[in-house]
Amino acid sequence: MSDLSAESLGLKSVGSVYHNLSYDELFEHELNNKEGRVASSGTIMIDTGKFTGRSPKDKYFVQLDLLKNTLPGVR
Repeated sequence: MSDLSAESLGLKSVGSVYHNLSYDELFEHELNNKEGRVASSGTIMIDTGKFTGRSPKDKYFVQLDLLKNTLPGVR
């Protein structure tokens, strides 16, 4: 999977990409980017807005040859 890149997926100008961050690293990124707030318990809270999740009526799946060997259940 080392040849997988944002460009190979058709994404342009994505900037830095972070993956497999530890909890602490992810927490810092969320705070630094003002993507959430810290609750009194010390956990991060994220407001995802009004329109989240998938509609129960969604029935479309996109199959990409690129993903056939990387995602379980994709054929």
